[in-house]
Amino acid sequence: MGGWTDTHFAGSGKVLNLAVSLFARATLRTRPEPGIEIDAVDYGDRFQVDDIIKARYGTQHDLLLAAAKQMPLATGLSITLSADVPPGCGTGSSAAVSVALLLGLARLAQKALSAGELARLAHRLETGELKLESGVQDQIAASFGGINFVE
Repeated sequence: MGGWTDTHFAGSGKVLNLAVSLFARATLRTRPEPGIEIDAVDYGDRFQVDDIIKARYGTQHDLLLAAAKQMPLATGLSITLSADVPPGCGTGSSAAVSVALLLGLARLAQKALSAGELARLAHRLETGELKLESGVQDQIAASFGGINFVE
């Protein structure tokens, strides 16, 4: 309840959200070959990014590229992503996938992130890096789970 009241343009608002037992999965494996191979299972897309820092936005996978740019690794990487709900259905699946991917990247980089830091970083990808309008409740639900009240 309270969707879009958690955005910068709403001024202030309150949101009560509930995480359900549907999951996003990110499987990350280092590999000897340079670059990043991404298998976006729910889209039926598999693609290679040779240099993540130079990767350009403009596809339906910009959020994945933005996440990988946040924590570039010194090794090649193979990433497989999937979710229990289809993309674009309005259930926060993109936030869940970005949180899962960021958590996997952080673990590979041996960076400890709290649930709050993870939610803020995932939100910043959408609003800062990609310049999209987004509230923060989806990222909070994906990071913390359970029932959350956001002011």
